Amino acid sequence: MISNIIHREVIALPEKQLQMLRSGWGAPAIDDTIVEAIIYNSDGHQVHGYLAYPKTVMSDELLAISDQHADTHGLNRETQSGEESHFTFHISHFPCLVWNRGGSKERGAIDRFTAKGMFGQLASWGFVVFASMYRATFERDAHDEFGGSEVNDILNLMEIANDIPFADTSRWAMEGWSRGGMMTYLALRKRHDVKAAIISGGITDVAECCTTVPRIQAAIQRVVEIEGPSAQENRSAIHFADELPRDCKYLIIHGTKDDTVPPTQALKITSRFLELGMHFRLVLLEEGDHFLKGKKKEVDQLRKEWLLKYV
Repeated sequence: MISNIIHREVIALPEKQLQMLRSGWGAPAIDDTIVEAIIYNSDGHQVHGYLAYPKTVMSDELLAISDQHADTHGLNRETQSGEESHFTFHISHFPCLVWNRGGSKERGAIDRFTAKGMFGQLASWGFVVFASMYRATFERDAHDEFGGSEVNDILNLMEIANDIPFADTSRWAMEGWSRGGMMTYLALRKRHDVKAAIISGGITDVAECCTTVPRIQAAIQRVVEIEGPSAQENRSAIHFADELPRDCKYLIIHGTKDDTVPPTQALKITSRFLELGMHFRLVLLEEGDHFLKGKKKEVDQLRKEWLLKYV
């Protein structure tokens, strides 16, 4: 698979916006991390996404470049006694996390303001964060296959981690919300090296969602016209749970008042996990809606503890 970053740009926002983000996501998420907007090549498509990481990696990288330059040119620092002294240090390596968005096309796409807070928070927990906006999002005439070829946008983005010197590619986590939950299951079907996965309000049975959410039905109907009736089953984790990685630790979060993706979706997949003997935790949040409004602090604590425990 072709996979490379075409463009990287550090997100810089006015101080007023940064203050707003600090109040919502916490100061470490904003002040101790770097979030970049990126464009990368995925199967010939120029896909937009984000890259986030702890700010400490920048000083480590600069030290590495400086030390490498000194070694290459035979330059050493001398102490006051005249003895040669070499710089010795270690570049920090952080585990990787790929975050999968919900929605379709521009609906659900993450803007730079939100990305600075959302992905900065994950990076402040000690992760290198990768997030794709999927290939059809900003291509006017492109068709969103809603779990089709854009799954490669996730897999190709993960390959980019090999070019990030401070990314520990032996330690992967994955997170998805809503449609992103479905995308997470589809990606995990092909990547069995992910140690932990978090799915919030995730779609696990596309057919059921089509009966409750008109916009999901419309998106899937276009896919069915192209791929045939099997398109729904091919995107539903309840039908391929036995193909998911057995060593992965799954945290399933769902609101009991979710009227977009019914909470029965979480019950269905965890029922399959029970049958298969897979490691999971199911958390149903009382009165929680699809966006888990008013539950942020509780949800963030659940997510952070899960990631730090298993990755």
